[in-house]
Amino acid sequence: MRKNQINGIINDFLHFKEEINPLNNISIRYKLKMDLKKNKLDYPKEDDVVVFYKKKTEWLLDRINKLGGNTEDFEEIKIIVLKRKEKLILKYGGQKFEKEFYYKNNYRDKAVAEFRKAVKKLKPIDLSTNKK
Repeated sequence: MRKNQINGIINDFLHFKEEINPLNNISIRYKLKMDLKKNKLDYPKEDDVVVFYKKKTEWLLDRINKLGGNTEDFEEIKIIVLKRKEKLILKYGGQKFEKEFYYKNNYRDKAVAEFRKAVKKLKPIDLSTNKK
């Protein structure tokens, strides 16, 4: 495989099904680690996040095969997810390729910004007087 194909795979993986990724709506508490070379999953429970990333890994492995690659040629294939950040690490031909993507909750971020703006507009109350 060529270097630009690997970079393309990484970029496509990070944006695959981006619109339905659970990280758009939640922040996961525990680190999810998937080592596809050892077929190992490190996460405390089976939930929607794990189901989503299993489907995403199926796509990744299928994509490597479609591009004429073989997963046996890779020294490392890892996916790491924590809070709202997703990271893919591929090691191929002695070279390490990695990239991460951070999902933002636009609704929550907008609500927090509006709340902060409203708080700044509030006037302080003088508590030293008993006037109402």
